[in-house]
Amino acid sequence: MKMEDDVWPKEVVDSFSNFYMQLNSHPIREEENGNEALVIYHARAWKEWHDRLANKKGMSLVIINEDLLTNIQLKLVTKRAADTAKEAMVIRAAQLQIETPRKRRGREWSTSPSPKRRRVRLGE
Repeated sequence: MKMEDDVWPKEVVDSFSNFYMQLNSHPIREEENGNEALVIYHARAWKEWHDRLANKKGMSLVIINEDLLTNIQLKLVTKRAADTAKEAMVIRAAQLQIETPRKRRGREWSTSPSPKRRRVRLGE
């Protein structure tokens, strides 16, 4: 079934067509996490459009909310950077455990065993 088959009015079909053309040609696609940001933006816009339709309220999909799209992308970049940092810390911690078993002595980490102390008397 096509959208044009008397199910949706022509203006709705045109609105969706323009919406998808804008998403497809949006410059954010060339940026880091741009495509993923557009997919999330699409899902939110689609849901909001259907929610408003159910409440007999109209909504135009033609205008892209650039602030929302940028915010979505920023969250994706931030999350990916945090995940990468955590992964690097886990890898480094695993490397340190494999390379040198460590013992805690006082406030410092040491790779050598604790020295044996001997009492020295004055005059010896």
